[in-house]
Amino acid sequence: MPTEAEIQAQIEQQPAKVTFTPEQQAKVDELIRAAQGRAAATERAQVVELTNRLTTLEQDLAAAKAEKSTAKTKTEKADADANIEAVKAEMREASMLIQRERDLAVKAAEAAKREALTFKQQAEDTRKQQVISGAVAKAGFIDPEIVTAITKDQVAWDENLGRYVVKGEKGEPKYNSAYEPMTLEEFYHELAVNKPYLVRGEVKPGASSTANGRFDAGNMTNVPLEKLFGPKSEAKLANALALKDIKEYRRLKEVAKASGLLK
Repeated sequence: MPTEAEIQAQIEQQPAKVTFTPEQQAKVDELIRAAQGRAAATERAQVVELTNRLTTLEQDLAAAKAEKSTAKTKTEKADADANIEAVKAEMREASMLIQRERDLAVKAAEAAKREALTFKQQAEDTRKQQVISGAVAKAGFIDPEIVTAITKDQVAWDENLGRYVVKGEKGEPKYNSAYEPMTLEEFYHELAVNKPYLVRGEVKPGASSTANGRFDAGNMTNVPLEKLFGPKSEAKLANALALKDIKEYRRLKEVAKASGLLK
């Protein structure tokens, strides 16, 4: 049966992405110890008992063989042979039960490893989500969840740098203008600059921030996006905006596409 140290070693061989908090590490240790305890209890309660029984049977077999050696009649010898075979059958059964219980103990230990690995992966995924969400929020995207969903696979933990980095198409790190591994904040800022229609107008990246998310076309200030595009849109409002500011109209149209109002 694998020891707790062996299980922990196998876990540590997995790709490292985050460092556990003391509370998370305590949980992993608890999961391993719990399954180890279950496996050990099974082995003590079943295997030890069966091993003792096997020892007794070995003594019975020796006695049966001794009895046969002193048998004088055919009947006595036949009885002795039958007794020997019966003891051997019990010994085979005990041996099989011992192996079965040991196999169960090994499976319990393996289950502990899987349980601990699952918990570790969940903790890593949660931490990664939190880091990405924080960087996305700073860029001011209209729908942070969509941006997170389409970019999360590009984000990976770099063990050498001790932080998350952005990966290129071939798995290589993306670099900033200083030819250093790009931070998540730099990555999402670049994405916001390249795809401004994904960003709230009031935090439009690049140039100085302006109230680009709102427009003033007569009495159209603060008109909801769905009034301009989509099944509930009003043509007069959309036309008025296009005449007032065609660039803003085009920008908001891209926003409407990204948010699902237009196909």
